Amino acid sequence: MSLSSDVLDLINEMAFPKSMAEGRVTNLGNSIIDHLLKVLKWKDPRNEKKHINDINGWIIQVYAITLRNNRKIKQRDYYQWLYHEHLTGRLTPKKHLDTLKRRGYDKLPSLRSDEEVLSMLDQIYQQLSYDLTLDTVPDIRTYLPGVSKSK
Repeated sequence: MSLSSDVLDLINEMAFPKSMAEGRVTNLGNSIIDHLLKVLKWKDPRNEKKHINDINGWIIQVYAITLRNNRKIKQRDYYQWLYHEHLTGRLTPKKHLDTLKRRGYDKLPSLRSDEEVLSMLDQIYQQLSYDLTLDTVPDIRTYLPGVSKSK
């Protein structure tokens, strides 16, 4: 292991004040939502595995974030920071979906309606928020219908 990866590991395992933890989790949440929308909405075999691996990488980063005094982040905070704050922000999941369509994703075969995707997104985040409080890192494949559970 190189010095730079040791330093990175140390930084990733640091405990944060709640406001800093919230900012880090919320920022990672943007990327997770982006990729989840792509995987849930469109059939894209060329990129699906990459998107899922990216999501799992961000989930690992979220899981590694702890609060000062070695306190764990609560389920309601995970849900709020990863998902709910995006419902009221400037780029809601619905607007994000529309943006992806304008960027050409609408040319891919659709797997489900926008309404189904948004409903599934909420269900996924409710379960993911709970699972992040457990002692194992969740794998996003667990929550995705029709996606192979093998890596």
